[in-house]
Amino acid sequence: MAVKFDETRRAGELGVRTEANGNAIVVRAFGEIDLASAEQLHVELCRAHADGASAIALDLSEVTFIDSTGLGVLMKAVTLSSENGKRFSIRPQLSAAVRRTLEVAGMVQRLPFAA
Repeated sequence: MAVKFDETRRAGELGVRTEANGNAIVVRAFGEIDLASAEQLHVELCRAHADGASAIALDLSEVTFIDSTGLGVLMKAVTLSSENGKRFSIRPQLSAAVRRTLEVAGMVQRLPFAA
């Protein structure tokens, strides 16, 4: 079953919208990624991986907060993409708060940011 695109799903303070972009899927998150909402992002990334697209791009430009639970979801997405052969990248446009959290956690070098 194909992923239904262009539908926004919400969990707590997080909204996630999955869109088709050619042969790629763009997952756009907006709001806060925390213990209450990280599972929604994980579900959407898994749905995107299950689709036939060759690449998945994660847009976090409108995320205002991310905690360690959200960081774990990002690492799971990296692992999942390496296991199923899909290209996964995070768009480099980040809010200052998210960029700072990634820097403090030492994850900027470990995550696949798009060029």
